[in-house]
Amino acid sequence: GYVGTPHAQGFARVGVLMAGADGRRHWGKEEDLTAAQLRPRYPSFAVYHGKVREALNDLVKERFLLCEDAASEETRMLRVGATRGVPGAPSPLPAPAILPACQPG
Repeated sequence: GYVGTPHAQGFARVGVLMAGADGRRHWGKEEDLTAAQLRPRYPSFAVYHGKVREALNDLVKERFLLCEDAASEETRMLRVGATRGVPGAPSPLPAPAILPACQPG
């Protein structure tokens, strides 16, 4: 959208439709799911972390994310998961590891 354009109502409407179809919304860095809505998708923080790493690895393989940016993005997403209430978030959060797509060889 355009800067300053109201978007919350539209996001909410699409979210309801997507949830009915078990869809996964993508609003960039904005998300409004509650902890209760996240639990069925991510029953544990380990599952969530695995899915984060899988998605980041796919982005690197498809050349949408640089390896040098992967660690900071993994850290950001782990903080988001812990903040949003993904169950079982450890303290401290795990340090990012090199993604398979970024391994030499």
